[in-house]
Amino acid sequence: MATCPAPDAGRLTSRERDVLTLIAEGLGNRRIAERRRISPSTAGMHVSHIPAKLGAETRTESATIAPTGED
Repeated sequence: MATCPAPDAGRLTSRERDVLTLIAEGLGNRRIAERRRISPSTAGMHVSHIPAKLGAETRTESATIAPTGED
């Protein structure tokens, strides 16, 4: 099994880290938008940036590889 470099969660903005926590809770873009009182398209934009910054393929993979700060 190949090892991946550690995710660089430090590259995420504070809003992206917040959104990542909500993704880890299983929320979709609409629910993220409602929770954070932002538009669904803005939520989607944050969600789309996260995997690229973490070197992940999907939002789900992002949630599993990145620490969210909730221990």
